[in-house]
Amino acid sequence: MVSLLPYIAVCCGITLAATTPIESSRFSNGYVGLLSHKLEVFSVAWSSNGKFVASSSNDNTIKVYDMGQAGKAILELKTNPFVDGSPVSVAFSPDSSKLAIGCGRGRVAVMTLATKSFTLLRGLDRVAKSIRFSHDGRMVAVGSTTKAMVWDLAAGTSFRLPTDAAVESIDFSPDDRALAGACDDGHVRVWELSTRLLRIDIENAHPGGALAVAFAPQGGFLYSGGEDKDVAIYDLALNSIVKRIGHDDAVKTVAFSADGKYFASGSADKKLRIFTTGDLADPRLQTTMIGHTDEVNSVAFSPGAKALVSGSKDKTVRVWEVGTGKLRGEL
Repeated sequence: MVSLLPYIAVCCGITLAATTPIESSRFSNGYVGLLSHKLEVFSVAWSSNGKFVASSSNDNTIKVYDMGQAGKAILELKTNPFVDGSPVSVAFSPDSSKLAIGCGRGRVAVMTLATKSFTLLRGLDRVAKSIRFSHDGRMVAVGSTTKAMVWDLAAGTSFRLPTDAAVESIDFSPDDRALAGACDDGHVRVWELSTRLLRIDIENAHPGGALAVAFAPQGGFLYSGGEDKDVAIYDLALNSIVKRIGHDDAVKTVAFSADGKYFASGSADKKLRIFTTGDLADPRLQTTMIGHTDEVNSVAFSPGAKALVSGSKDKTVRVWEVGTGKLRGEL
């Protein structure tokens, strides 16, 4: 059991900094393009109330943008590279009141946005590659280079899930009863949280390494991406991969819209693709977005699925129209 003690920012090694003036240019659609990060963008997230987008970068900063103010950067957090490492992953709580942050040296914290106070989650000692809140907001899970860990915020406890592989990406099942992990040994694993036992092991999901995973919100299917350039579609009822859809390079990120009607993938080929999922076993390509000049590391849909945000190795955070695939602006 681990105690979840509240910390203010400086106690976490994370320091709050007022956003400095940033050169900007207004786009015709009302979004403001900001010269955002100085180095690679690792992760992006869009809050469920639609108001905020967050990004984390190798420049040791996390930025929060107010989409109601044309994408204005309203908050900047700086991590201590010697204590925290770079912030690798971010995720909003279901009620949009908190932001979970996973860092390169195993530091995991949950920030309450209204008060800017932190709760430090202990027990991780390596890179927090992926972080997620459960759908009920009760749990936070992290995939890291040494383990998958889950913290029960209400009970103040934590536990580790059995694996010897690095867990590159994680996702909770729609009912929060299971956690899926994309692992660097090419497996995609699904653990039952009540028993903490491995229930599904897709051994050859992605030769070379699995990099991303997402449950379909409707249930019944699990999508994953990997070094083999494929998105693998796994039917949970049939217990098998029923289809593969490809990119021209490693698939680094996958995400569903909240209603499950759309699916997006981002790749080291610098492209994003959006699919319609009327048939989850056979999604249809709707559009391919080209604009990033380096690998796409992370994608997230807006709550109404009208927009998609992406973060890239090219240092930019971009917002795209889902219906047309057009670039709406840079944050």
